[in-house]
Amino acid sequence: NNSIYVIFDYAYNRDLATHGLLYGGTEKQLTNEKIQTYLYQLLSAVSFCHDRLVYHCAIELKHLLITRAGQLKLSNFEYAKHAVLPTMRINISDVSCFSQSPPELLLGDRILNSSLDMWSVGCVFAQLCSSTQIQPLFHGNHQIELLFCIFSMMGTPTNDIWPLFHKLSYFNVDFPRWPRRND
Repeated sequence: NNSIYVIFDYAYNRDLATHGLLYGGTEKQLTNEKIQTYLYQLLSAVSFCHDRLVYHCAIELKHLLITRAGQLKLSNFEYAKHAVLPTMRINISDVSCFSQSPPELLLGDRILNSSLDMWSVGCVFAQLCSSTQIQPLFHGNHQIELLFCIFSMMGTPTNDIWPLFHKLSYFNVDFPRWPRRND
């Protein structure tokens, strides 16, 4: 028999992208306690994967399932990569959610590491804290537009903040300079 059976935990057809819509039919902001609980569970799941050199590459609200008991389950490992070599490479096309691509990937760093997932976790956290949970934190139709959106919100990196920023493949000395925000 050449069959493969895949078994999943039942998560009651809820994910964090639609979570607010399931309580009374209108989107509601999550409580700080719920956000803290979900973030802890997400970081635990990501840590479990990273300890085994597995990088999810698709962390976004719709891939975070919520059980009836309130447990968060990291799902959709379709884009996941197992970094069997320390110099395993990744491309933009290997990422499920373009709007959550980290700046180093947009700038040409192709070495697969935990930064991709950790940037996505940060984006998810910001979405959970916002009143418009469904909307991505950063918007852009192509790499440079997304990169400039990130820079305009967080400030253009400098050598003090990111020493190797200027050595990345797609760095351009003529990038617009946005001030770093401290809020």
